[in-house]
Amino acid sequence: MNNLYPQTYEEFLKLAAGGTVVPVVKRVMADLLTPVAAYLKIERLSPHSFLLESVEGGEKVARYSFLGLEPDVIVRSRANKVTIESASGKEETDEPMLTVLRCLSGKHLPVRFPDLPPFVCGAVGYLSYDSARWFEKIPDSHPDETGTDDAVMMFFSRLLALTMCGIRST
Repeated sequence: MNNLYPQTYEEFLKLAAGGTVVPVVKRVMADLLTPVAAYLKIERLSPHSFLLESVEGGEKVARYSFLGLEPDVIVRSRANKVTIESASGKEETDEPMLTVLRCLSGKHLPVRFPDLPPFVCGAVGYLSYDSARWFEKIPDSHPDETGTDDAVMMFFSRLLALTMCGIRST
């Protein structure tokens, strides 16, 4: 049994007609690997990485654990300026963060496989408390003393998805 999908370049090209991101999946057994142990192994490889658990409702164990490293694009917002960092360099724009995120998200349209987790590519990051002003008219009476970004979103194409029965790499 081959644990790699798609198995050929021709299969990959056929799938590529259905989206802009084709997951390349390799299934491996990881019975003794916990999500935290897996994260500790990859976080040293990339200054930007994440561990995201998919616990829903009253569940005690996550259905999926997603890990990512080496983002393709990092988008930062601070003081109404948005910076986009990628392999081709840094770009600054006056466009609102949400507009930039909508544009970038529209470029990442994954091909869906029926047996894959729901998250195979996309953005992970945070929105600060002050980013609530993007959605609501809230007074801004306190100065920014920390210089922290209002938001950082990172677009990843290198992901690991751990499931109850092992690890899936996309």
